Amino acid sequence: MKKIAISILFCVLIFTGKSYSFDIDPSIETISTGPFNTSSESPRYRFRLIAVLSEVSYSVYFEQIEYGDENCCLKVVNTFSIEPSLIEGEYKLYSISAIKWLSYNSVKFKGNSTLYTIINLDSKYSVIKN
Repeated sequence: MKKIAISILFCVLIFTGKSYSFDIDPSIETISTGPFNTSSESPRYRFRLIAVLSEVSYSVYFEQIEYGDENCCLKVVNTFSIEPSLIEGEYKLYSISAIKWLSYNSVKFKGNSTLYTIINLDSKYSVIKN
């Protein structure tokens, strides 16, 4: 019954020409935290990769997390997403695996069948397809 109602709603939307946005709850599939930035004494920070699955494709986000004295009081100071066209190309990102942090601001992961390296997370990042 639910499938019939959704199909009817979809047909009504097509024929009326109205545009609607359906809320689809994304889910966090992978979180990976990199090593600390050891080049500066204070504040200490590191990055966290978050892979979010929405419907059938992934989006990649990064958070910069700052830590206080003795690693207390963590605070997210910056959040950004990787430009989808730099990762996906012609295809959507259907899988993310084999995450390896190369340094505090560089990470390598496998997306679909391609290896990606993202460098310079603390400035203007670059995406390298391997």
